[in-house]
Amino acid sequence: MVLYGVRLLINIFDLFIYRRFLDVFIGKRKTSVEFSIFLLIACEMVGSAVNQLGINWLNFITLIIILSIYICQYRAKAVSKIVAVLLYIGLVAIAEPIGYIVYQIVMKNYIGQEEVTYYFVAIFVEIFRTLMVEMFCR
Repeated sequence: MVLYGVRLLINIFDLFIYRRFLDVFIGKRKTSVEFSIFLLIACEMVGSAVNQLGINWLNFITLIIILSIYICQYRAKAVSKIVAVLLYIGLVAIAEPIGYIVYQIVMKNYIGQEEVTYYFVAIFVEIFRTLMVEMFCR
């Protein structure tokens, strides 16, 4: 249960990064901030539950569904929404392999506990993704 909570917090942070990306890329949200945060947390609770199953292809499909649901609260043409989702998935696709490389280096050289290393690297990847999004947004 503790690991689910840690994963949930990491996923919520990830969706806040996505929200920042959408606020800059699209800008006009048609829902209240409260609803947006509620939707963010609800989506990530489901996403974290699916993540616990450990099925990579299902995690990827869930990510696409969550990003697609979350972007529906923004005012933009369908093409802009699709481009925004694809751009963000591209940023994820860049950050994840870097995280895997860091995971392998840390796992082999420093920390022997796999779960500790995984969550350490997951936080590192989120920080890296935040920096990438901020550079993209500027």
